[in-house]
Amino acid sequence: MKHIETKLFKATLLLYIFFLLFSCGRQADSVTKQENKNSLMIPDTIISKYYGNDTGETELFNDDLIKCTMSQVIDGSSCASNIFLYFSSKTKKEIKIETITGQMSWKQKEKVIESPFTLESINAIIFNNDKLIDQSSFLSSKLITNKFKSISGIEDQLTYDITFADPTYKNIPSSIQEVIIDLQFEISINGKLKQYKRQLALKKIFVK
Repeated sequence: MKHIETKLFKATLLLYIFFLLFSCGRQADSVTKQENKNSLMIPDTIISKYYGNDTGETELFNDDLIKCTMSQVIDGSSCASNIFLYFSSKTKKEIKIETITGQMSWKQKEKVIESPFTLESINAIIFNNDKLIDQSSFLSSKLITNKFKSISGIEDQLTYDITFADPTYKNIPSSIQEVIIDLQFEISINGKLKQYKRQLALKKIFVK
């Protein structure tokens, strides 16, 4: 009797294993078919997005003593966004970039919202008549040394590569219509302080 029960148990176990393998096989086949179906639905061309205009520089301010322009191509698929500021001296007087503050916001469904991207670092580069003199990076605009704040000759240039970044490494959501950047500058010319403000709205552009 015990021998018969053992044989019956083994037969039941084999039947259960066969059923399990059959079910797994059907499930794997179903997953494979679904993956193949999904792969057929993926377009050959990947569409990405960026914000702004890469056709040239945008003038931020321009007076008798100093000119500032900006260029940018903000990649919406990155957790960091860079803008480039070009300061050009039009005088032999000393020009000193005392402070630069920047804030980013987003436009979503016609409503402006606060962005988690904050001004993280500045890479400063000094030029003399288009010749690179020196460069350095700073984690905050408050830490920039005097050497990388000043220009004092006609045609001298100072370039700032400003990085806005999300500390949680998230990129710009696809629902964002515009990236808005508010910039404020305090610039002293021969010791006399001047303030400049500029807001830029960079529209979203899709490229293939």
